[in-house]
Amino acid sequence: MKKLYIYVKSHKILSTFFIILIFLLSFSIKLYKFNYKYNSSENTTRMEVIVQNLEKIEEDKISYLVKYNNDKFILNVYNNKYSKNQNDIKKYSSYKYGDVISFRGKIKIPEKLGNPYEFDYKKYLNSKNIIGTITTYDIKLVDVKAGNLLIKKIYNIKEKISNRLDNIMPNTQSNLFKSMLYGDDRFLEKNIQDDFEKSGLTHLLAVSGSNIAMLMMIVSYICKKLNKTISVIFTITVSSIFCIFCSFELSIIRASIFLVITNMYKYKENKINVYLKIFFTFLVMVIYNPYCIFNIGMIMSYLSVLSIIIFQNQIFSLLDNFLKGILNIKYMKPKKLKKIIYKFLYLIIYPFSFTLSVQILLFPIQIYFFNSFYLISFLSNIVISYIDSIFCVIGFLTVMLSYVPCLSEILANTSFLVLKVIIYLANFFSKYEWLNLKLATPDIFSILTYYFIIVIFNIKKYILFYTNKRYKKYMKIVIKIVIIVCVIYILFSYIYFNYVNNYVIYFNVEQGNMALIHYKKKNVIVDMGSTTENLASNILVNFLTKKNIKKIDAVILTHFHTDHINGINDYLLNNIKIKKVIYARPKEEQKEYIEIMNILNKNNISKLEVTKDEDIEIGNIKIKIISPSINFKIKDEDVANANSIVSIISVSNKNFMFMGDATKSTEENILKNNNINIYDIDSYQVGHHRIKDIYFR
Repeated sequence: MKKLYIYVKSHKILSTFFIILIFLLSFSIKLYKFNYKYNSSENTTRMEVIVQNLEKIEEDKISYLVKYNNDKFILNVYNNKYSKNQNDIKKYSSYKYGDVISFRGKIKIPEKLGNPYEFDYKKYLNSKNIIGTITTYDIKLVDVKAGNLLIKKIYNIKEKISNRLDNIMPNTQSNLFKSMLYGDDRFLEKNIQDDFEKSGLTHLLAVSGSNIAMLMMIVSYICKKLNKTISVIFTITVSSIFCIFCSFELSIIRASIFLVITNMYKYKENKINVYLKIFFTFLVMVIYNPYCIFNIGMIMSYLSVLSIIIFQNQIFSLLDNFLKGILNIKYMKPKKLKKIIYKFLYLIIYPFSFTLSVQILLFPIQIYFFNSFYLISFLSNIVISYIDSIFCVIGFLTVMLSYVPCLSEILANTSFLVLKVIIYLANFFSKYEWLNLKLATPDIFSILTYYFIIVIFNIKKYILFYTNKRYKKYMKIVIKIVIIVCVIYILFSYIYFNYVNNYVIYFNVEQGNMALIHYKKKNVIVDMGSTTENLASNILVNFLTKKNIKKIDAVILTHFHTDHINGINDYLLNNIKIKKVIYARPKEEQKEYIEIMNILNKNNISKLEVTKDEDIEIGNIKIKIISPSINFKIKDEDVANANSIVSIISVSNKNFMFMGDATKSTEENILKNNNINIYDIDSYQVGHHRIKDIYFR
């Protein structure tokens, strides 16, 4: 018996060692592929890639997921704006899985710019097993016979079903059908996406484990009369086909692996703990791609499942007992009216307990990534959850029986009616978006503290069980104190970092300029532009959203070159309110100046024209204009740069000097005509066109 124990123990150690070894090997391979195998290239090279999937169609580009040297990339085919005969990029939208296409393109490995709260596009791609992007302007078909034949066949069936749906339903319902059932949201209308987001129903647009669960319910009904072996094989086959249908979405792969593990143990008539199944699923996912832990969808998928397992039954039991207590039906057979009322309220509290349980573990992650907590979702999910279940059943039957005449059309039209109801309800609930909370991003340590509190709550009874009777009373007090201290820390750190803390940030916008001074709830921006279109506005909106800042008190535009002003665009103005723009009138005529003035007038933004020696106060932020003078033009090769606004911004006895694109001539003029003590300047932003001169002097 002892020998058997030693054998089993050693076998477990060996298995653990083997799993760790596989993980380290997988991690090493991915680390090499994602970080060292490829470099961003400035020169175009001839390439041949195999199409995996059409990702997105936009006005200026079409994106494909492709394989190059057996590695995955996003291929972006842009409209060639430099060509005399611009290509209509829509002609490139017909390529399918397995097509080999040839072109001259550039590989780009995304890099972080180092800005606060910056979205890490590289990690996002790596989490989906994608290395980087490839850019080109013209592609041509070389071959159509590459790729896996089984996957190609399933994709062909998927395309035929999609086309059939498009023929039966209007575009709105057809696109929503594909998005809700198997995650194909490429052609989903923006207004539908907005309605679902505002009503807290975005999860319905993302294919998830609930889709697999509904599909398996239908499959299990079909497999009732089959023997156990065939039933297991059929179930695994259907889930694998659905994975391909969903273009190998991580949440569906997770759910499918979970299902396979369940069926394997079921086949051997062994029971397995649900937490162990989740662990094994996670282990397989991490071994396949260790970087998948950075995928937001997968993180939320696992947290949702854990939250439902831990809390749903507890919450439902509390609500159910409370309901029975109110109706006084705990210890007696309810009368008919009470029974009807109870059953009606039961249909409400079940989806409510489900939604609430999910939110417990998702709450800090949802705020961290999306800065919103959708209170309306508690109501919208109660109403739509049952309708969504009906749609899933009818939807899957529509797909499965799509080749059956008449019946497929009946099912598709039924789906159409259900989808019309869902669209109406999403639109109705979106009108109450004011109920949703917009919150600033919490720090990582606060999130960990939040989860620590949840762990303490859930293991409290075990801690007390193993505590000596003499010390149980003191242990209860200690647990309460720890929880109170943790809650106080979360509240104070959240308020301090987001609403009390002051800061000055110089953003990296590549070629361009943008800085933010935040002091005592006032916000001043110095310049807002980049040579990369939309980069400055995207960086700024992202940062301000993360800080829950909704207005900019003043924007100082040092001069009217595109790389300093193009951040003031529709995207920024639709998300952030600008109260005032400070500028100096150009010394020469500039079309950019006229364009910006038109934008400011159109959006009713106050304008303040300034000149040398003016002092401006925005709350406790003091701005002193050093240059240019209204009556004097600094002569230089570039007059706009030479006459940039040069200012000193003072906050809390700290002085920050901003030079815009000031030239050597500007500096000489300032030193000659201003009494400035360089030692009073705490931070000096060098004029962009002076950096090279200073560096090589």
